[in-house]
Amino acid sequence: MRIYEKARELGISSKELLDFLSEKGFGEKTASSSLEPEMIDKIAEHFSTKTKKPSPKELLASKLAAKTKPKPESEKEPGKKPETEAERRRRERREAILKSIGSASPKPVTPKKIVEVESEKSKTSVPKTDAVELPPKPKKPKKLKPLRIFEDIKVSEYAEAADVTVRDVLRACLNFGVMATANQKLTLDAIEAVSEELGFFPILVEKEEFYAPPPEEVAPESKPETEEVSAEEKPTADAVVEAEPPKKAKKKKKKKAPQPGDVPRPPVVTVMGHVDHGKTTLLEYIRNANVVAGEKGGITQHVGAYSVETPQGSITFIDTPGHAAFTEMRARGADVTDIVILVVSQEDGLMPQTREAIDHARAADVPIIIAINKMDLPGANADRVKGDLANYELILEDLGGDVLSAEISALKGNGVDKLLELVALQAEMMELKADPVGPAKGVVIEALLDKFRGSTATVLIKEGTLKQGDSFVAGCCSGRVRSMEDERGKRLKKAGPSAPVVITGFSDVPQAGDEFSVEASDAEARKIAEENKQITDETAPVDKGMSLEDFFSLLKEEEVKELPLILKADVDGSLEAIIGLIGDLGDDEVKVKIIHSGVGAITENDVLLAETSNAVVIGFNVKVDTRAKSIAKNKGVDVKIYDVIYELSADVKAALEGLLEPEIIEEKVGTAEIRQVFKIPRVGLVAGSYIQDGVFRRGYKVQIIRAGEVIGNGTISGLKRFKDDVKEVSAGFECGIEISGFNDFVEGDLLVAFEVKKVTRRLE
Repeated sequence: MRIYEKARELGISSKELLDFLSEKGFGEKTASSSLEPEMIDKIAEHFSTKTKKPSPKELLASKLAAKTKPKPESEKEPGKKPETEAERRRRERREAILKSIGSASPKPVTPKKIVEVESEKSKTSVPKTDAVELPPKPKKPKKLKPLRIFEDIKVSEYAEAADVTVRDVLRACLNFGVMATANQKLTLDAIEAVSEELGFFPILVEKEEFYAPPPEEVAPESKPETEEVSAEEKPTADAVVEAEPPKKAKKKKKKKAPQPGDVPRPPVVTVMGHVDHGKTTLLEYIRNANVVAGEKGGITQHVGAYSVETPQGSITFIDTPGHAAFTEMRARGADVTDIVILVVSQEDGLMPQTREAIDHARAADVPIIIAINKMDLPGANADRVKGDLANYELILEDLGGDVLSAEISALKGNGVDKLLELVALQAEMMELKADPVGPAKGVVIEALLDKFRGSTATVLIKEGTLKQGDSFVAGCCSGRVRSMEDERGKRLKKAGPSAPVVITGFSDVPQAGDEFSVEASDAEARKIAEENKQITDETAPVDKGMSLEDFFSLLKEEEVKELPLILKADVDGSLEAIIGLIGDLGDDEVKVKIIHSGVGAITENDVLLAETSNAVVIGFNVKVDTRAKSIAKNKGVDVKIYDVIYELSADVKAALEGLLEPEIIEEKVGTAEIRQVFKIPRVGLVAGSYIQDGVFRRGYKVQIIRAGEVIGNGTISGLKRFKDDVKEVSAGFECGIEISGFNDFVEGDLLVAFEVKKVTRRLE
């Protein structure tokens, strides 16, 4: 049995079980490691003796029951002030609500009552004096409907939970004597009064429980939060109140309650690989939709984002055309991918695009799961692929490494279930979480101009919940969500974290990788979009790419000690020779880092990878594609072409030497004797000196020597001859010397001047 299987059986996370085994001295294990008999005994002994702790609901119910239980008159604290008229009216209203709760719910669930927690705003907005309290009205007997809410709920959130308008809630607050706003939090008194006014009785739940789906909907819980719009399923106010509050997030349940605003989300997976190795076939098998045949040559024609339900939960897949889109999004700071599935055909092994995909994933610091495809063919053998991967520093788990892998047939589906299980396992170990509450934030995956619907974009939601009608900004574009659809064309009303949605309503066509965020109003969104456009226009020619000269300035900031390169050569022999030659350059302080290497012309992908990795592209006896030239010019990427291998090596060596800290040398250039000390207003002390030998210049370092000992150091900040400022004074002349950093000199002191030189160091 594997560790993750035992963790699932016990109802705990794999990480928790791994930590337990590590504490017991079983060493470092992975979630897919097998359990030994001793481990099983220890696990059984530990987890069987753990006493069941009361659930958060039970604790909350007991606390509420204890807090709301009225004290007998005799138990009241001595010296407590007598009840005021306002307090008496609030107590009567609370008792009336509790009485109505008992009559309205013959079979109540665990009774819960509101815990009084006031926000800073509510303390100032809810008066506590008699002047704001309205006289009690005669209560009409009416049936109150249950309404689940949480502490510190906002007016807008309360309105959505009760399926009423914000105006209705504000009107009820006004009747209670509170001038509230849509974003203001409600206090205990306000919640009770508003609920009674609108015909509800409040039931306190935790914030996560409020946003969790009802128990009967466990199956689809792990799917990213999307809600289809259907005329038949449009909820009425009664339906919402009598059944459950609106679903805010459909997330997989956990044994332990998540932290506020931090709940699990589905992983976002990018499938990459060489042409015709089967990455699109794999994705379509998972989606159970045979659309590959409809695409030209079986090659993906556009970036697509799909959310699919699997036995292991919901997974969002991104299918990229090659790797250009992957790096383009990274170039814009949009690291949306959590896991990369690398599809490798056992027939061909590692091909150029496969190596390129590995380099891109490594540069993005994204974990890789290997899918060895076409294992259904006669004589299929995965050992060669595993060996090639090991040579490329990707050692699979069954060979003692830490890279997960599965042998599959994307056409027939063999091994796909195991692959998805590995994705779920990797996601569990990464503990992917997001906050489904609040304004949505996301990333534009693709965008186009539709002749019927206008500017349209596929957006991946990263956090928050996107709703129809929300005002948003995406890069230099703004707009309002006019419509939302999933990848199958179904209309949606809302979408939560890790959900890909197709949105209309953009003012212009955004770019892939643009940050998407919901703003308070259309005006605010337009303002931010205009600011983004202005910033883009101002910074477009700069801060892009990396040239060899840039490393000298970065050296001063001590940010770069490696020279990242992308190498392309005409043949394998030349490439190996170049790698061997420049790989030996450098020392303990600086070294060459080869991001990617390959055979053939310099392409658009090479330039994009260089931009995102701050690398320099070096080609040997190769050409640069027209498209690559254009992108390199626009993005400021340095592309250098050589036809002599030793010239290439010399330039790389010179660049590395530029990264070395220069050697500091102090050379003695002159001496002077202080014969008189002057005090000049607004200047300070000036040493009237006689230059004995050499030359004194402004900026030189000086040592002050008295009785043969160095008593101080300073810098020559000024030289004067006959009240005139001069740059230098030679031997045999007198002058006034201003010294910064030291002014405790006296007549007879000796000044020794030094010139500080920085000597460029050379590599051996």
